[in-house]
Amino acid sequence: MVEPVLPLWAVVAAASVLGVLAVATIGRWTRPTPADHAAVAFACGCAAVSSGGSGIAETAAVVALTAWAGVLCVVDAHLLRLPDELTLPAAAAVILAADHPGPAIVGAATYAALHWLVAAAVPGAVGGGDVKLCLALGAVGGQAGTEVWVSAAVLAPILGLVAAAAAAGVGARGPYPYGPPLCAATLVAWLGAAT
Repeated sequence: MVEPVLPLWAVVAAASVLGVLAVATIGRWTRPTPADHAAVAFACGCAAVSSGGSGIAETAAVVALTAWAGVLCVVDAHLLRLPDELTLPAAAAVILAADHPGPAIVGAATYAALHWLVAAAVPGAVGGGDVKLCLALGAVGGQAGTEVWVSAAVLAPILGLVAAAAAAGVGARGPYPYGPPLCAATLVAWLGAAT
């Protein structure tokens, strides 16, 4: 059995730093509404309940990662961009905190490359920030296992299409942010595999 590269406390610390960084700096990019705050709090609550069978440290890591993803979703929804200051450090943190960095690195590179290819083939469908976000999300999926990675990769475009159709149904016009479907798909696949 291979020993983890970092102990669980380091994983919790890395996720907590990301969560605090995201929540503390959201005002730099956008002014979130009370509904935005409620949505992030709700997502964190759902994550805590979903990981309830885990220990306190694992639950803290899930909640912190969900807070980070929630802030990214709020920023993307308001600005249609994802700041490098939140996407790139997250990829490094997930890879450094991984029990086995190899699968996390492969997951990150493959997920980002897949979305880069989509961005190149269909201009405007996926932005550069989405590709950078895929580094962190792909690392989470790669570390969690092939099933999680594949589930997230399949679920993200489906959630994106559903969100775009719902927005169009109420009269909203595109472009639509793709960060929220990416984050939601990864968190759903990750937490679903843990239960």
